[in-house]
Order: sequence, then C-alpha cells, then structure tokens
Amino acid sequence: MKKIWEKIKPWLIDLISCTAFFIVIYLVAWTFNGIKGTHFDLSNLSNFYLMIVGKQTAQHGIDSIFNSPKGQQPTK
Repeated sequence: MKKIWEKIKPWLIDLISCTAFFIVIYLVAWTFNGIKGTHFDLSNLSNFYLMIVGKQTAQHGIDSIFNSPKGQQPTK
C-alpha cells in the first residue's frame, strides 16, 4: 500500500488530477453499490475530497499571501 501511495501522492497535488482521481473512485464505488450490493459510504468519500481540496486551496492562499511582494501577482 505504501508503494501505491508514493506513486499517487505527487499526482494528487495538482487540483485537476485530484478531482479526476476522486471522480473515478466515486463512480466505481457508486457502480459497485448498485451492481454488487456493496456499502461504500459515498457521502464520506465526497467529504474527504472536499477536505483535501479545501486544504490545498487554503495552503495555496496562505503561501501566496506570505511569499509574494504586495501588489505582485502570486505564481503557483
């Protein structure tokens, strides 16, 4: 599991890639809930996604405020 996490971690830093990754996971879980009768908790999965995206957004905002001169456009 650690090897998988190390391969996925850099890819999840980008917001678009992170969103695509969670959409795929959500759709697979939703499909298995309907077809196979599994009980994946989709609301917790969406809350986890919102937590990660919120953290990334807040981190980018804080980094931009404290690391760029006043009046200059922050770079990502």
